[in-house]
Amino acid sequence: EAPQRIRRVCMDIVKHYREHIQPNGFKAMIVTSSRNAAIIYKEQLDKLTAPQSAVIISGDHNDEQRYWEYTDSTKHKQQIEDFKKPLGTGEGQSDLSFLIVKDMLLTGFDAPIAQVMYLDRKLSDHSLLQAIARVNRTNKNKFRGYIVDYYGLSDYLTEALEMFSTEDVGVALVELKEEIPKLK
Repeated sequence: EAPQRIRRVCMDIVKHYREHIQPNGFKAMIVTSSRNAAIIYKEQLDKLTAPQSAVIISGDHNDEQRYWEYTDSTKHKQQIEDFKKPLGTGEGQSDLSFLIVKDMLLTGFDAPIAQVMYLDRKLSDHSLLQAIARVNRTNKNKFRGYIVDYYGLSDYLTEALEMFSTEDVGVALVELKEEIPKLK
C-alpha cells in the first residue's frame, strides 16, 4: 500500500493504457490488495491526470469518512452503467475508463468493453480464473483480453490451470521472453 509504489505502478498503467488500450476504444479494471489501496490508486491516478476512474468497494458501518464516497451502492450502479458504455464523450458514451476494485466485480461481471485487467493482489484457483474471464468477453474489434500482473501470479495461474487438459492450457500462458523477438 506504499503510495510511492502505487504511484509508480499507476505511471506504468497509464502509459500502457494510453498506448495500447484507449486507442482501440476499450477500458480497464485495476484489482488492488485492499480497500485502502483502491483509494490510493484513485488518488494517484487523479494526480497523474489519468483517464477517468471510479472506485467500487464494499462498505462497513465502522468505515472512516474517506471510504464513504466509494462505498455508495447507488453511485456504484451508475458508475458500472457508465463503464459499460462505449468510450467517448458523446451521446450514449462515457469517458469512465478505469474501475478500481478489491473484490467486487471479479466474478459474474460482464463488461465486454473491458480489455485489460491490471492485477496487484493475490488471487488463486477459481478466483483467479474468474477474474481473468472478465477481460475475455468478446466485443466488436476486440480479439483478446490482457492481464498485466504487478503481483507475480504466474505460479498461481499454473496451479489454477492444472485442472484443465494440457492442450487447453498450451496457449493460455506465454513467457514474456518468448514475445520479445516478435516485438523487435
